[in-house]
Amino acid sequence: MNKVRLVILLVLVVPSVLCGLGFAAYQFISGEGKARLVAPGDSELSYSLDGSPTLKLPKGGNTMFKLKQGKHTLELESTYGKTQRVVDVKNGFVDLLVPADDGQCFVVLDVSRSHFQYGSKTPAKYPGVKARVKSSEIYDLPGSIHFTESSLPSSLKEGSACNLVQEVECKLLDQGDTELLVAMGF
Repeated sequence: MNKVRLVILLVLVVPSVLCGLGFAAYQFISGEGKARLVAPGDSELSYSLDGSPTLKLPKGGNTMFKLKQGKHTLELESTYGKTQRVVDVKNGFVDLLVPADDGQCFVVLDVSRSHFQYGSKTPAKYPGVKARVKSSEIYDLPGSIHFTESSLPSSLKEGSACNLVQEVECKLLDQGDTELLVAMGF
């Protein structure tokens, strides 16, 4: 019986693990990263990547695009002015949130315990504040990202991640978690 297990391990499990490690190494070394833009809630956003033709996002709209590793230049324009951001994609696992202007800040919220019910457990009153993103900061997002509450899944397996990115006034970033969440309407 032990010989059968050993054969199964050597024939099925070891090659699968090696393939997975090979893919992860390839993605890290040569894979494409992601960058995300969010138009300010009260302004359209025009953007150009590495001199390409200008594209537009509607008020509050968001987009994600893949980028080869290396440095890329984003030209951004909203009613708040023009700015340029240099995005450095260091590996194929990055998922970068790029503020559109010098007045756009974000909060990344862990909503896995506040927005979902697990059996008879009562959901938390407030989401967890995972990160505060200043307007001058390009932030590497965690996994399972959503930009609106309406885009959240209808259910979530207990222990799974679910993060909500919300634009906030930059002055709110200095407040404590509870004060920040109340000001955000939670």
